[in-house]
Amino acid sequence: MKYIGVPYVWGGSSPSGFDCSGLVQYSYKNAIGVSLPRVSKDQGAQGRSVSLNNLQKGDLLFWTNNGVVSGTYHVGMYIGNGQFIQAPKPGDHVKVTNISSYRPHYAKRILPDMATPPPTPTSHHFANLDKVSMDLNTLYVGGWHITDSLQPADPSHRVSNSRFVFVMDASTGRELGRYSIGQVWRQDVANIYSGIRNGGYGGFNLTIPMNSSWYGKQVYFMTRFASDALGNATIDDYYFNTQVYTVPSPTTINTGALDKIQVTGDNLYVGGWHITSKLQPADPSHQVSNSRFIFVMDAGTGRELARYPVAQVWRQDVANVYSNTIHNGGYGGFSVNIPIKQEWSGKQVYVMSRYASDILGNQVIEDYYYISQKVTLTIIK
Repeated sequence: MKYIGVPYVWGGSSPSGFDCSGLVQYSYKNAIGVSLPRVSKDQGAQGRSVSLNNLQKGDLLFWTNNGVVSGTYHVGMYIGNGQFIQAPKPGDHVKVTNISSYRPHYAKRILPDMATPPPTPTSHHFANLDKVSMDLNTLYVGGWHITDSLQPADPSHRVSNSRFVFVMDASTGRELGRYSIGQVWRQDVANIYSGIRNGGYGGFNLTIPMNSSWYGKQVYFMTRFASDALGNATIDDYYFNTQVYTVPSPTTINTGALDKIQVTGDNLYVGGWHITSKLQPADPSHQVSNSRFIFVMDAGTGRELARYPVAQVWRQDVANVYSNTIHNGGYGGFSVNIPIKQEWSGKQVYVMSRYASDILGNQVIEDYYYISQKVTLTIIK
């Protein structure tokens, strides 16, 4: 399983790149010291035939274009639970596949039959993802993973600094990030798996800030028990690679509302909000007070009369609506009093809101026009 994500390389037979038969040959040689021929057709002539309905871990699965060994063109290795590992084709990578989605034509067994228990105990692990939720701001993963590989060296299973959740890129099988997790007691797990000492401590709950570089990616999760604090010395891994999730990505949003535009004495008051997804991910906080402006626009000509920098105002009502689509969009509020100039008297005006990447407001990120809400300016003499 540690070779998942290794790229397919024609003729490859090392962890820098595998083809289908190279992966099988390398795995058998390095795991149990069994030498197999190099190509799939020759590997198909090894071992003894077994039914596809009676597979055990390590059995070799073959595909043929003429129904016999001489036509064999692909090989994979059965890993249990109806799944096999393979190096599929150029441009792809080593991955786990369900037999139901790519059914082999025949199978061969190289290892001894496992009808009777082996003389030494085998390791077992069990796990489940109970809940995964994600939005633009936060990722939550909750579930459990237990293994008897920790016994008897760690009978308590309480190794909080040596348990990790990995976020994995489903398209490449490579790690996007790893996060240390603490132990969470799960009585339901303890009730079912009483044979694994203190297995109830296998629960986990992880909440992390969403990484904007993951937006739009398909991901799955892997959990690890490790004997070191960095998570590199693996004791047991469990891949939840049959449960793939698409990380949400920001939609293109540019919207706003003008709550009030009113002439009071010699001042024009403007209050409302404007949010845009174009600030992501360069400015995840959206707090760019020296780069937001309100423009007073001449309704007759559509030209700018003046611009004024505005500070951010938190709007909980906006945050409530757009929390899953605009990161910290609640900071899009504004409230400003603008002195009316003598030369504006009698003009009909509207306002425009701008996010800019410079302090003068010339480098436009996004504009929003409130053109339907106009007022006539007057000067009280």
